[in-house]
Amino acid sequence: MAKIDRWQFLEFRPPIYARITLGAREAGSEVPFGTPTHIVLNSFTPETECTTHYFWSTVRSWGLDDANVSKIYKDMTDLAFAEDARIVELQQELIDGDPSGTPLVSLAFDRAGLGARRIIKRKLDEEASAQARLAPSPVPAQ
Repeated sequence: MAKIDRWQFLEFRPPIYARITLGAREAGSEVPFGTPTHIVLNSFTPETECTTHYFWSTVRSWGLDDANVSKIYKDMTDLAFAEDARIVELQQELIDGDPSGTPLVSLAFDRAGLGARRIIKRKLDEEASAQARLAPSPVPAQ
């Protein structure tokens, strides 16, 4: 089996958009590092406090004229997202079933998620601060 160079870039645009650019090339190839082999677009729309609609699409830059490659790629992508959806559903069940209200534990390998949550919190804090500054002052009683 040949060795490859592989990369993955994540772009997060708060509060609901993420783009993942993935690529691979034969090790030592002249193909520029960062040239995508496929891109995954993700967007989220909250529905309730505990449910969210998740929209995603993916595109690739190879095997476009090969129906067999398209089928394999679609089947693999569908399977991966179905597995992810099931994990998220089970996590939500655990959260909903925990009466303690204990905050979620942050793990070191989830640096991207932690960073995204910090960005969202900062933006919410900035928004609340701006709204407080713009709120009309109460009129003193006379």
